Amino acid sequence: MIVDPADSSYMPSLVVVSGGNSLNNLIELKTININPSDTTVPLLNDCTEYHRYIEIAIKQCRSSGIDCKIHGLILLGRIRAEEEDLAAVPFLASDNEEEEDEKGNSGR
Repeated sequence: MIVDPADSSYMPSLVVVSGGNSLNNLIELKTININPSDTTVPLLNDCTEYHRYIEIAIKQCRSSGIDCKIHGLILLGRIRAEEEDLAAVPFLASDNEEEEDEKGNSGR
């Protein structure tokens, strides 16, 4: 995750990463305290298990800020090669919502 110390109270200071095989059974994988001088924050660089879903929760911002700025998120991984996963295409949740809205508006 890319952050900028110049963001002051908009910079995250505590992040919790959870993972699991469904959205209903996510377990906490790691808690990360972000230093005020950090610019790049590794989230799961030591993960050895496969997780179909990953949640990144920003729990606290610097100086008790209430809004947060993230300047980038770099994802690196691979799709698990199992029959049930072959048709899966990775996407952000918001991407799927936009597609459903377009389908609903086109009358299909």
